This record gives sequence, structure tokens and C-alpha cells, in this order.
Amino acid sequence: MIFPKKLENAVKLVKSNLVEEALFTEMQVERDKLDALMEIVLFVKKMDYIKSSKVKERFAYFLRSKFDYKETGLRFNQKVNTIEVMVSRVSNRLESLVGKNTIDMILDGKVSDAMKIFRTGTMSEPSFGYFLPEIVNFLPEPKYEMFTTIEECRDELYILGLLTKHGIKGFLERYNRQRLAHILYILSRDSKRLETDIERDTTLHTYFEFGYSRKEKIASERDVLIRLFKGELSTVDGIEIEMEKQVDKAIKMVQNQNLYYDAGSDIDFSIFEEG
Repeated sequence: MIFPKKLENAVKLVKSNLVEEALFTEMQVERDKLDALMEIVLFVKKMDYIKSSKVKERFAYFLRSKFDYKETGLRFNQKVNTIEVMVSRVSNRLESLVGKNTIDMILDGKVSDAMKIFRTGTMSEPSFGYFLPEIVNFLPEPKYEMFTTIEECRDELYILGLLTKHGIKGFLERYNRQRLAHILYILSRDSKRLETDIERDTTLHTYFEFGYSRKEKIASERDVLIRLFKGELSTVDGIEIEMEKQVDKAIKMVQNQNLYYDAGSDIDFSIFEEG
């Protein structure tokens, strides 16, 4: 069943449960369900999830025609099969944004959890629009806390500020962009792509040819970095550790790949530097 039809059926079901004889608490539960479903209906009707103006026009007509494929095809001089493919694609897109189980969760009474999934997936929660897209998956659902003042929320304001686009931009500008680029390069280069780069770039080829670095070393560093950024180094004995300690752990792993990384640790090598 296509998503808009499933949503329409859910609305009809909840409306049928809104009977005057029901207890107040039962009525309130059903109203909450209906409010949640109608918020999703509004999202579907706005069609911001469709980029093509032609597809938007045809899908809107399809909805207005009460899901009539034949009528929609005649209106736009398209084969019924073409309309079916278009509707299926848009429906799948809708379901992926709203959440595959969101409607069922609402009908089961899990309205709060369902709407968090919906608002996160569609970025339709107004307060979430200020932050980086991936971050909203980890933010709590907006809720007014009585007896709490903004003045008490300094730490929370700071971290949320960092998680905005302008906040993270300013934060990154504090760090060496060449080193950031170097880390990103190692992350993005498997052995095959690195080999291609060395063949094409004469300067890079010379760098490796003279032994300033080895391809095997970059490969091993990449493995460690992947583990770091996938969160595989985030715990010690099952206990979550801070990012600084995770980085220390990653660097130690890189160093341990060279048996003699700390040879002459009591020597001040700065005396050998030029200048």
C-alpha cells in the first residue's frame, strides 16, 4: 500500500474512535493520535520532499483524484504504468523520511516516540533547523521544563552553539587546515587510489621514492583512523572514554606499528634542526 493511502486509512481509523461516549482520558489519547497524523498529512501536502516541479504537479493531482492512476495518466498524457512508477518512488521517499513504522507507532499510542522520528527525519521540528542535520538524531524532544531559566543553561547553550553551521565553522578555523586536509586524505585513500595518486603526481611520487613515507604506513594509519571515527576506540573495559583519550589511544596504536618509534627518547632532537 502506498504511503498516502496508509496515512489516510490511519486518520479514518482514529476519527472513528472519537466517540462521545468514550472516557475523557481515552478521547485525549485519540486526539493526540489525530493531531500527530494530521501533522504528517500537512507535511505530505506541502510536498517539499519533491524537487521536480513536474513530479510535484502530477503527484498533487494524483492525491486530489483520490489515488486514481488512470485519471492522472489521462490528465498528463502519460501511461498508467508511468504514473504508477512515479507514485511508487514518491511514496517510498515519503516513507523513508517520515519513518517506516511511524504511523503504526502512533496507532499503538507511542505518539511521542513516533513524532520524534518523524520530526528528525523530515527536519520539520522548527528548533532542529538551526543545527547540523546528523546532530538532531541525538537531541532530546523539545519540552518546556518548569522552573528552569536560560541563565542556568550556559553549558548547554555553548554545546548547542558549537553544533550549528556557523559554530562548527568557527571551531574548525582554530585548527591547522593543512593537517585537517592530511587526515581527510588518508581517510579517503585506499591502497588503489593512493597508487593512482602517486602515479599521476610527480611531486608525491618523488616523496615516496626517496623514502619520506611508505604506502604501507599510510594504509596502517588509515585503518586506525577508520576505527577511531567509527567509534571502535570509544571504550575501555566497556566504559566510555573522552575523545581526547580516544585520540591518544589511536596515536599509540600508530606508534606501536613502529618498534623503534621512541628510540633515543632522552635526546633533544631540536638541537639538530636548522636555523
